[in-house]
Amino acid sequence: VTEASLADLKAHITTVNTEYYSVAGYASLKGLNLNVHECKILGKKAVKLSEDAEYNVGTAYSEIFGKVNTYHVNVLGDLFQREKLLKKSN
Repeated sequence: VTEASLADLKAHITTVNTEYYSVAGYASLKGLNLNVHECKILGKKAVKLSEDAEYNVGTAYSEIFGKVNTYHVNVLGDLFQREKLLKKSN
């Protein structure tokens, strides 16, 4: 690892917003296994909820899917509860 690549890696680590997750990432965090179709449907709903709650929709890179949207943890928590994917205590 060169010094330049290490500095680049550190910059990416420190600039990632830890309050934003992809649908698949949030599902994984909560111990859920969703398929691609389910993630796409939830993603569309998350965009609408984000707009309604005035949260930005971010982007991230996935090795599997390429560029994916990311959503604030509050939006995803609300969405997953509405869809009955999480219990209220999560």
